[in-house]
This record gives sequence, C-alpha cells and structure tokens, in this order.
Amino acid sequence: MRKLTIFFVLAMMLSATPALADRISVVTGILPVQYFVEQIGGKQVQVTALVEPGADPHTYEPKPSQMRAVAGADMFLTIGTEFERNWISRFKSANKDLRVFRLDRGIKKIPMVAHGHHHDGEHHEEHAEEHHENGEHHGEEGHEHGHHHHGGMDPHIWTSPELVKRIADNILIALVKVDPDHEAAYHANHKLFIAKVDALIDELHDTLSGVPRNAMFMVYHPSWGYFAREFHLVQVPVELEGKAPGPRQLAELIEHAKEHDIKVVFVQPQFSERSARTIAKAIHGEVVKIDPLAYNWYANLRRVGLAFRDALAK
Repeated sequence: MRKLTIFFVLAMMLSATPALADRISVVTGILPVQYFVEQIGGKQVQVTALVEPGADPHTYEPKPSQMRAVAGADMFLTIGTEFERNWISRFKSANKDLRVFRLDRGIKKIPMVAHGHHHDGEHHEEHAEEHHENGEHHGEEGHEHGHHHHGGMDPHIWTSPELVKRIADNILIALVKVDPDHEAAYHANHKLFIAKVDALIDELHDTLSGVPRNAMFMVYHPSWGYFAREFHLVQVPVELEGKAPGPRQLAELIEHAKEHDIKVVFVQPQFSERSARTIAKAIHGEVVKIDPLAYNWYANLRRVGLAFRDALAK
C-alpha cells in the first residue's frame, strides 16, 4: 500500500511538471508590478519581484537566489526605478535570452522636486527613451534626466490609477509577444483588470470628494506625485535630494506645515521616520504610514485614499 501511495504522489508530481514548465517566467523589480502582471497573466505566468517588502528600491541589490531567477527567466518587465536601471545590464549578462520590456512606455513623467519647488502637474517632460516604438529593449536601460531625487523624473507612476491602465496595456503587449498562444486569456484578464481599476478610480474620487482642491499633504519621500496630480492634491516632500533635511530645512518645513494647517506627515516603511516625527511633534500632528510598494496595489490604494481623506477633509 505504501509503495502504491508513493507511486501515486510521484505520478502527480510528474504530471504537474509540464504545466509549471509551460508557464512564462517573469521577473520585475517591485511588488506592485508583480501584482499587475499576475492580474493579467493569470495561470500562464510565474512572477518574481526582486525588491523585498520593506527594502529601499533605490539601493537594493539582488540576492544570489534572485540572480538565479533572473538567469532562468523569459522576460524582465521594468517600470523605470533606479534599481532596475542600475542592474539591467547585469541581468542581461546573466541571461542572454532575457527579453526586456519597459512598462513606462508612452507615459509622460513629471520631475522629482524638492520642497519649495512645487509645480502644478500640468507641464511634463517626455521620458528620455520614448523613441523605442516596439516597447522592447534588449540592451542596457538608458538613465533618465539626472539623479532620481533632484532634477530627474519621478518613477512612481504606479501610484496613479489612470497611469496603471497604460502600464497594464504595456504588460498585455509584452505577454502576447512572448506567449501568443495564450493571447485570448491575456486579453480577457486585461479587460477585467481595467474594469477593476476604473471602479477604483470612481471610488477614490468619491472618497476624496470632501477634500479641498489643491489640499497640501506632507510626505517624507515624494512617492505620491502622480496620485496627487490625478486627485488634485499637492505633495510637500520632507527629504531633500534623497537626504534627510538639516536643521534649517526642518524649520522651514515646520513653518510651512503650520502656515497651511498640515497635521499629518506621511511616511513609508522603506525610510527613516526621524525627521517626520520631529515635524509632527512641532506641529502637534501625527505620523501616518502609507506604502507605495505594497503588493496588493488595489487594496493598498483604497487604504491610501482613506488616509488622505482623514488627513485632509475639512
């Protein structure tokens, strides 16, 4: 009986192997993109996000096990983070057959700005590499304009639900190119996901309906510029060029918060809360955590919408 049981288990494992082998192996940089790809790819994809929960995507270095995943992957989907740009050439060296697709293709990015240099979000610059018409890039990713934190372009496009629809389009194109046999399934999943995003957009507009137009919110790391633009808010970053503010900058931020009746400083798990807590204490406010890198993008943006409503509604 035991031999029969062992034989049965082995047979089940062997029968499952072809199904796993048929799945497209996808590697991406961050967890929200993993979520998007799984929504559209469904059962046909196996997705690995390299930047682990709580890690800083600007300085992250892949583990040896993750480099092995890259070496065996069919495709790498990049959304344009600093980490991805820094490592793309090494990924290509580890896997000569790796197909690389840019998910930020066709998206106009806005500049990363420090406190005191805000813009209204109406003027944008084209991404430096929008001329790649087929959305696929086999060499090293070009750098965006300047440093990520100051004078460069903001990579956090996934915080905007409207832009996520464009990201989803680019994911669909990439999957169909690599795996045309499952095109119908990818299109069906994409349609369902877009409907889900549209419903979220309506919900967020309703959630934020009591927030004054151009209401200011203070955040340690400026990850929410695209969300702010879409829902008519103004982001006030605490950090300066990727560094914690000095005493003079802290004093200016505290004065700015008092002047504009800001009572909440938003932080994210990947960065220190020290400066944010200093400001919050001085303005008799509070620190609230919101994470732009959470895996379940849909549920996370619902929570973020509620957090902004609670902080900004009059």
